[in-house]
Amino acid sequence: MRKSGIIIRDLANCEENASAVIMKKGAFQEKADLAQIIPSDFYEMHESGRVHIHDMEFYDTTYNCIGILPSDLAKDAKDFHMAVNRLFCGIVELTNRQSGGIGILDFDGDLSRYIKDEDDNTLRQEMTDFCHALNLPVRKGCEKAYVTINFGLSVSENGRRLAAALLDAYKSGIFTFPNLVFTVKSGVNRDEKDVNYHIFCKAAETTALCMNPTYLNLDADFNSDMALGKFGIMGCRSRIAANRFSDSGSLHRGNIAAASINLVQLALESENSTERFMTLLDTAMENAKEQLIHRFDTLAANGSLSHLKKDGLYLDANLGDNAHMLRNGTLAIGFIGLWDSFCILHDYRSLYCENESKSLNIPPEILSEFKEEGLLIIRHMREKTDGFSEETNKNFSLLASSGEGISGFFPSKDKAKYGSSSMIGSTEYYTNSFHVPVNANISCFEKINIEAPFHALCNGGHISYVELSEAPMGNSEAIRELVTYACEKNIGYFGINYPMDVCRGCGHKGTFDTCPCCGGSDIMRLRRVSGYLSEENSMTSGKRSELHSRFANKGRVSF
Repeated sequence: MRKSGIIIRDLANCEENASAVIMKKGAFQEKADLAQIIPSDFYEMHESGRVHIHDMEFYDTTYNCIGILPSDLAKDAKDFHMAVNRLFCGIVELTNRQSGGIGILDFDGDLSRYIKDEDDNTLRQEMTDFCHALNLPVRKGCEKAYVTINFGLSVSENGRRLAAALLDAYKSGIFTFPNLVFTVKSGVNRDEKDVNYHIFCKAAETTALCMNPTYLNLDADFNSDMALGKFGIMGCRSRIAANRFSDSGSLHRGNIAAASINLVQLALESENSTERFMTLLDTAMENAKEQLIHRFDTLAANGSLSHLKKDGLYLDANLGDNAHMLRNGTLAIGFIGLWDSFCILHDYRSLYCENESKSLNIPPEILSEFKEEGLLIIRHMREKTDGFSEETNKNFSLLASSGEGISGFFPSKDKAKYGSSSMIGSTEYYTNSFHVPVNANISCFEKINIEAPFHALCNGGHISYVELSEAPMGNSEAIRELVTYACEKNIGYFGINYPMDVCRGCGHKGTFDTCPCCGGSDIMRLRRVSGYLSEENSMTSGKRSELHSRFANKGRVSF
């Protein structure tokens, strides 16, 4: 969609090329046409910014994300080069058959089976070429494939060599994809005595230079029973675990669809009554459930899913029935704006929106109140989704939504309805999921302490970040300290953000306006706002406003 010749961004991972213009026009028309398929009540909820239907243009066509092994696409490749080439080609085909991310599980362990006599330099070059290829607009002609590589657990010699080659390759270039996720596990890589501890150290070195990888904590209480190599992150945070019909894990299944609730709109209608807020929340969740069931049934009847059956990529794909196959997937109910809702319910005007350009000093007792009340709300939502699973015999889950598009879309709808005089009158974005405000003046460790308990409740996906003031070049020890602390606090999925500027002329990385190495002024500004890296000038309006409000978290570690 365009306005005054400018492409209106719904997501950051989209180039401004000819394909983008045509693709957006088609998606806009498809959404309008779907008004004839989606029940009017659900369509109106979406249009009013009450319950957002994610990837609506794919409503009756395809699912969201999937977890696979490299060998699912490399198949019987005769050597490593052929395996990597087949993997890339398979990713290109798969990313254009679904609406969301591809989670590649056990990347180092599974793909290393194809290594013959390749030396480390060859492996590094293969991984470098692979990363370069994944940064081409192979999805719809204007987007990069949403690929998340999960690795770090292979204890074989070749598996460790491949993990090291992947990290070295990532450090050598300027990449936004693939999204790298290092899996942390005691007895494998978390402690100095562990066989893969040196890979953890190399991952921390890479994070200090490239902001990736992020870290999946397999020691978290709610992850510890997941089978090694069969569990991982899809897209920017999706977590696929429990399955009513088979073993738990992420392999050969994924999220079918997601719908996100605007908690702020509910708070605005609650007239400072928490009881009324909870009543409205129950109604919104029931509506989200019914909409997701309708989408599941519509997709099962009409979806383009033959590739899953042909290649055996989904559990029960061999049984031929779409509904029987898709039942292994999840239906996620998400949310954003927990902090904003808390402030509205208690009329904490001085702690919301008025100082977005300044560091926000929140009294400790208010943060404690937010944590306690927020956990009551999110625990209630989790109990509801668990109840939906029992009621419908489907895999419902609770998602801490990334909010890339809706962080700005929701407030635009609410301001149109409630006006500039309301508490939200000056805001351009809502705070993501259960996160504390991005401009809160708290330490890295305080932020982790507040957000950690929410991870266990959001079983459909979650992430917590800390924000550093500058790139921690050469300080991988501080990265390891932060990751270890997050793991100790039962964080499930963790990332470390900082401003990363890259000179397009010489490739120098750091935080600068003019390159200190070559004097160049053509600077790429890479940031993370939704779970994956993107250029600042490509972000949605809501996320760009959020980015400009961010303040670094302080802490006892020195950067």
